[in-house]
Amino acid sequence: SWVGTPLMSVAAGGAVPQRLGSGFRGNVPNGAFPASDGYVFLSVGSNEAFYRLLDAIEAPGLRDDPAFADNVTRVAHRQEVNAKLGAATVRFTMDDLLSRLDAAQVPHSAVNTLDRVLVDEQVVALGQLEEIEHAQLGGVTVVNTPLTIDGQYLAHQYGPPLLGAHTVDVLASAGVDEERIARLLADGVIETA
Repeated sequence: SWVGTPLMSVAAGGAVPQRLGSGFRGNVPNGAFPASDGYVFLSVGSNEAFYRLLDAIEAPGLRDDPAFADNVTRVAHRQEVNAKLGAATVRFTMDDLLSRLDAAQVPHSAVNTLDRVLVDEQVVALGQLEEIEHAQLGGVTVVNTPLTIDGQYLAHQYGPPLLGAHTVDVLASAGVDEERIARLLADGVIETA
C-alpha cells in the first residue's frame, strides 16, 4: 500500500497529514516540477543532492536562502521552496532538464505525456507495445499486459473483434434458440460482423 506509513501514524494517534499532490511529507523537494514543455519529478533527500540540483538548474544563489538550509527547514517552508525551484526549472525544456539532472546525479524522472510514453526507451525495451492485425484497420498498436510468465508476455491470439463478431455465439450460449436469433437479426435488433 502506498499509504502504509501515514496510515499507521494516524492509527497510532497522529494527525491526519495534509494532501501534498505528488509531494512527500518527509523531504523537500519531492514532486512534479514544471519544465517549459512538461513536468519532471524530483525526489531530493540529502543536502548534497539538493546542492547538485541547485547547480544543475543554475540556481546556486538559493543555497544562501534560510528556507533552503537543510531538509527539515525545507519541509517547514515547502510552498516557498517549491515555488522558487519551479521558477528555476521552468526555464528549461524537459529534455534539457532531464539531461542536466542525469549529469548531476539528482534523483528524477520524466512525467511523460502519452506521446512520449510511446517512444520511451524503457517501454520499447520491455516490449510493452505490440502491433497486431485488425480485420478493418490493418496494423494497430496494443498495450501488452504488464504481467509475464517466465519473462514472456502472453501472446495476442487475435485482434479486437468487429462489432457483432460473437453475437450469435454469445446468445446461443445463453440459451437463445436459433429461431429467436434469426428474428432478432431480421428485425435489426442485433447484427453480426
